[in-house]
Amino acid sequence: MLKILNLSIQESYFVGRCELDGIEYSLNIQNQSGGKVVKFPFEYDEDKVLIRISGKDIQVQDELQFKGKSEWIEIYSNTITNYLADHQQGSEWLEISPSH
Repeated sequence: MLKILNLSIQESYFVGRCELDGIEYSLNIQNQSGGKVVKFPFEYDEDKVLIRISGKDIQVQDELQFKGKSEWIEIYSNTITNYLADHQQGSEWLEISPSH
């Protein structure tokens, strides 16, 4: 589980930083244009990924297709983006797990 350090809205998408085991990652969350997909700057062995963002009094999740490596953690999900538009301030955790 990654700790969300900051998350801010930029027009119609979100950018931020998150941290796991002392390593910081850039984060980009936006509406899906080429499907519900996710990319990571690290290796991941599953094709389907459950992404959950949670915090005090908030939780949103979506099942996405893993589409390879990127310099950032990139999340393309209408469900997550639209939810965060109203709940961005409470976002504390980014959870990544296999979806079966």
